[in-house]
Amino acid sequence: MLTFPDFGLVSGDVYAAFRISEALGRIGKPSQIRIGNESSFDELRNSPAVLIGAFSNRWTMEMTSDLRFVFEERDGILWIHDRTSPDKKWFCRLGPHREVVVDFGVVTRLLDSKTGHSVVSVAGITAPGTDAAAQFISDPEYLSELARTAPPGWEKKNMQVVVQTSVIDAGASPPHVVAVYYW
Repeated sequence: MLTFPDFGLVSGDVYAAFRISEALGRIGKPSQIRIGNESSFDELRNSPAVLIGAFSNRWTMEMTSDLRFVFEERDGILWIHDRTSPDKKWFCRLGPHREVVVDFGVVTRLLDSKTGHSVVSVAGITAPGTDAAAQFISDPEYLSELARTAPPGWEKKNMQVVVQTSVIDAGASPPHVVAVYYW
């Protein structure tokens, strides 16, 4: 893999792209993978899209900026904020060597986004959070569990799911849902 100055390949984003591409293939949906700033808003207006990554993806930040669960940054500190509860924020937890040991991600499904098409965003505070969000959205077991606890008609609603993951050897462990919102 090559790293380019205007974007970097983050392992969590790469794992997420492969997980989601594989999941789409299982249900007979073709997919294209584009990296960094390769997609224009005009292209996003032409078809449904899955956006991967938060702080590394301008389209995720744009499409989710006015939603309930948003990614925020101040002075180099990154977190997910529940805008309906000013005190509710999820931060990465660091280990003794300042390594991330707990991370969080958000899966957002917008059925009618600013593009006029459905958009799914799979993003984390750091790479393991993005990978955990992708694990959640691409694994039928996690989706079945979500469906069991979802309100009636959830299939036709927008939603956001916040997941938590423990980070072991720089990789995401299975995700755990910590918050869900439907509208």
